[in-house]
Amino acid sequence: MIKEIRLNILENIKDISNFESFIDELSDFLISVGAISVSYELSKLDSNFFFECQQDGKSKVFFNIHIPDTLDQEKFMLKVLSNYNVNFEKSFKQIPNNDWVLLSQSTHKPICIQNRIWIGTSWHKTPKNLNSEIIKILIDPGQAFGTGTHPTTRFCLEALIKFSSNQENQRMLDLGCGSGILSIAACKLGVSSVTAIDNDPLALEVAKENVSLNNINENKCLFLSDLKSSKGKFDLIVSNILFSTLLQLSSVIVKKLKENGYLVLSGILKSQVPSIKEKYLEVSQNTILLNEISSDENWVCLAFFGNHQSGD
Repeated sequence: MIKEIRLNILENIKDISNFESFIDELSDFLISVGAISVSYELSKLDSNFFFECQQDGKSKVFFNIHIPDTLDQEKFMLKVLSNYNVNFEKSFKQIPNNDWVLLSQSTHKPICIQNRIWIGTSWHKTPKNLNSEIIKILIDPGQAFGTGTHPTTRFCLEALIKFSSNQENQRMLDLGCGSGILSIAACKLGVSSVTAIDNDPLALEVAKENVSLNNINENKCLFLSDLKSSKGKFDLIVSNILFSTLLQLSSVIVKKLKENGYLVLSGILKSQVPSIKEKYLEVSQNTILLNEISSDENWVCLAFFGNHQSGD
């Protein structure tokens, strides 16, 4: 079964760009902590400006959220309340999920990344005309973020393809592994070992299942719940997580990166780029200068390629 919850939040929204960035950020956070789907509506609409601010200068946005029946509701609400000043309007209610599953399967389509990686689900058939050299990954949409369809995940996959073109026998850290899609892609692209880290126990279980589903040798992928417990330094660190966490963990991330190693950071909004760049330059004592390598609408991916800033 699936459960539904409704919440609202007051946000000071001055223009459409800010509004879209805010919606993207909050929706991605809700998905990252266990939501299956997120939809929203505004309290008022203005035909000339799309929305009308209330007297206090803020607009009220309502979110309808679907979560799996197996998700701990109290933990979910606590995570949301710890990061956003929201009001939960209704208690969770169960809704039939048969139609939801069918809808999800009908709308979720396979994707191909740079003609190197094909990503589908367990109910998709691999195209007969698919090039035999293309890497195939199976990820079912579920309780952990990362199916390849979101721009931030796609950016990381593209970076992994670029990294693998001239690197072999390297150690990679997948920080905030979610579904495990980046760890799986890295292993199939030739990275010798991956350490996958996520502080959500459910995400780690999902990632382990997906790694097994994709026939990755269990000795190639180590799963941990804490970055500080990982040993040694890494040739490549890829992290597709929240902006605030990228800031909080910046010092530890920099210490875990080998000299002239590769660092890829995603999950960043365009408005957040200056802060991220400044922070990593500061904690690395001016040795890690992040450059934009990908962008799409409001999302940006930043990377550091050691002495090879082009990534070539």
